Amino acid sequence: MIPVKILHTADGHAGYRQYGFAQRESDFYEALRQVVEKAIEHKVDAILIAGDLFDSTKPPALAVRVVQGLVKIANQHHIRVLGIDGNHDCCDSNWLRICGIEPLDGIRVLIESRDQSCGVMVGGINATRQLEFFRKVEALKLQGPTPILAIHQAVSELSGFPSDFTALHMATAFKPLGVQYCAMGDIHQRGRTIVGGCWFVYPGSTEVNDTSEDGDKSVEILTCDGQSVQVDTVPIKTRRFLIKTLESDADVDSVVLQANEPDKPFILGWYRADKRDIGKRAEALLAQAGCMFRIMPFSGQQGSQEIAQKTFERKGAMLQLTDAVTTFFEENTVEFQLVFQFLGNPDNAKEVARQYVKEKGA
Repeated sequence: MIPVKILHTADGHAGYRQYGFAQRESDFYEALRQVVEKAIEHKVDAILIAGDLFDSTKPPALAVRVVQGLVKIANQHHIRVLGIDGNHDCCDSNWLRICGIEPLDGIRVLIESRDQSCGVMVGGINATRQLEFFRKVEALKLQGPTPILAIHQAVSELSGFPSDFTALHMATAFKPLGVQYCAMGDIHQRGRTIVGGCWFVYPGSTEVNDTSEDGDKSVEILTCDGQSVQVDTVPIKTRRFLIKTLESDADVDSVVLQANEPDKPFILGWYRADKRDIGKRAEALLAQAGCMFRIMPFSGQQGSQEIAQKTFERKGAMLQLTDAVTTFFEENTVEFQLVFQFLGNPDNAKEVARQYVKEKGA
């Protein structure tokens, strides 16, 4: 008997142009390409995507074409690709269908081994609120050989912050279904635990979305013999982040030297606000070397750099700005609409302004 093999991945965030760099967008596509390579290398029967394949509900055309191409390659190697929506790309599974991915929300699918001697029942639930989630679990009726359930939710035991969901509560709801493995997405750090006889596993994101994340990215390979599940972690290679505090010219020289290493790391440098000359020198040298970088000031107070680093990510900044606009501008006014146009397209502010002026006939 040949067992069923499934590759579990999540949070690819295709289309995310991190820090505004086209190369960083390409890095996210490269990580997804490696996912398919690992699936082929390990001769899996299916790739299971636990949400946030795309970074938004309106992914760029390039992101869609890349994913379509990768799904086609997987299918050519007799690998099925199945998935659910996450909170970033929740669109009633429409993008999954467009890309040739089998949507799993609210249904169950039998995955068979290549000699059809073994099978695994797989179901899924798109990212949703707590009450709707447990209603869908009850309606799923997942019973079958080695049931596996794909979800996109944060559970308190593994997320590192309080959540409406706990693995303990989920395990109780899963018990009547016999779920042995919960293929999870949403949390970008790899993590796993067993509760109530069920594996709860986050493979983590396929690329670094936030500098607080561990740069060691991976996917999970499940081997299912119809009775039990074996879980193995398989690493994928991503661009290294080099994060340094710049206090002197010697620090700058060291960073520039490391920036030119063969793997071309992304440079994130921090300097004290009263040492702007150090920051300017670093920017000039790194730009001259053709590196990807962000050089940012911090106040110099204890803990301020850590706070700045954790809140620097572009997506977090956009969310904070959106909240501020919603609070201080009256909805449906010209000002409200214009600000949201800028927030929705931060890399093309000039074009947004030009189009706005054109529409107003100014």
